[in-house]
Amino acid sequence: DAIVSALSVPEVTAMVRPKTKESALTAPIVEAFDNQMLEGLDVADAMEFALTNAFLFGVGFVKLGYDSEYGYDPRLELDEVGGSLSQYDEKGRLLESGLARSGLPWGKAVLPHDVSLPWGTLQLNPGAPWVAHRVVRHVEDVKADKKYSNTSGLVGQVSMRDVIMGYSKMKETVEDAAGDALEPGGGKDFIELWEVMERRTRKIFVIARGTRPVMIREIANTLQVGNQLPWVDVCLTLRTRAFWVTPPAYYAAPHQKELDDLHLQAKMQRRASVMKVLARLNALTPESREALLSGVPAMLVEVED
Repeated sequence: DAIVSALSVPEVTAMVRPKTKESALTAPIVEAFDNQMLEGLDVADAMEFALTNAFLFGVGFVKLGYDSEYGYDPRLELDEVGGSLSQYDEKGRLLESGLARSGLPWGKAVLPHDVSLPWGTLQLNPGAPWVAHRVVRHVEDVKADKKYSNTSGLVGQVSMRDVIMGYSKMKETVEDAAGDALEPGGGKDFIELWEVMERRTRKIFVIARGTRPVMIREIANTLQVGNQLPWVDVCLTLRTRAFWVTPPAYYAAPHQKELDDLHLQAKMQRRASVMKVLARLNALTPESREALLSGVPAMLVEVED
């Protein structure tokens, strides 16, 4: 808590400094616009979540997007502004969580458990040939989303309970991870999608996982600027040979366990120090016993013998 509180900024603000005389007049306008956007995007909350993940799991991620939570599609634009209604189906039903708004950027912290990079990657930007993100959506929402194709044969593969419980499971081998049975039916109304952003081709591929994986989207990545993929990674440890590092929580765990042990011992000692009374059977009358066990502090209990 102390580390995250020291690193996170409650109110993220930008300061724009003009580099030319001509831009001196417009710099305050740009600064006000940037700060309004930062406030609306809840950057502070996303970074605090990412920092917490970096402390607990080694690396934290913030995914950047525009217009739609599951990918912007220029073919669905409403006008020249660039917004779309791809967050809704044809009946006006919301298909997304509401994070993304039409025509506006967004930033979302995602769990590192759902992010995959190729073996040997040392840095995400620049360096990673591709980054893959696991997304779990309701199968009917995927079918109703106009960004996807080849969705008519998709069926539910997992339940939300399977997804949540999966975060706490440890896979011993690659075969165990690949051997997870994804069978339709049984209240399994959700489907796993893998969204892959490839740096070289500047494209986005979305693959629906199932008994037979299906490519349901292939489009240009309009959010890739140069070699920068629209992802931000946060790491509290210097990397040496691998992208994934040992989380600081691992090093803090032995000290925390020792503090817990001291606390447990203190609790046991407090309980052991509570006064005990040994009395012969029937030595105390019921009235004397009641007075002895009373919660009212007393220094004297009268007995017959």
